[in-house]
Amino acid sequence: MKEANKELLYPRSGKGKRVLRDSVKKYFRELLKLEDLPEELRRYVENYCIHVFDYHNYENFDMFHSELKQVFSYLKCASDKEKLQNFIAEHREEYYNVSMETCELIATLTNSRELLKWKEHQNKKTGGVNMYNALEEIRREGIEQGIKALIETCADFGKSKEETTSKVIQKFLLSPAEAAAYTEKYWN
Repeated sequence: MKEANKELLYPRSGKGKRVLRDSVKKYFRELLKLEDLPEELRRYVENYCIHVFDYHNYENFDMFHSELKQVFSYLKCASDKEKLQNFIAEHREEYYNVSMETCELIATLTNSRELLKWKEHQNKKTGGVNMYNALEEIRREGIEQGIKALIETCADFGKSKEETTSKVIQKFLLSPAEAAAYTEKYWN
């Protein structure tokens, strides 16, 4: 897309960042810049009106009666992991069986490779993805990777198993039995 065309859709704010206008209405022909197209062919290019919806300007997406509601709600919380986790827990039933396409769209827009991997492992019978379970599993895997890294680092620095278990308890708020099991599992 030419720089001039980008400016139509994403004008710069005073701080230099690109932002969407609240109500952008530009026509297809204007965006295409059809000067190079012969006049006899221009009449075959429809002049579609383009509307841009910026979900950042909304708090409530109940106006949508499709999975766009889940997409926009998820995107609104995606930059704050704790807020997202709380939101998904509160709206668990809405994310219990989203379509594969919706899951893929959310994963792509949020750059979540883990969610894309999870989608591939879902049961094809339901035709959907339980995103609550997916996010919980991704979170648990992340915590376990952190525990493993801590244990390996402690071992590399010559800490004892007892000192390492104590660190795992302290950093991950686990019971002594859970921490000891992880230490045994990941100790060199």
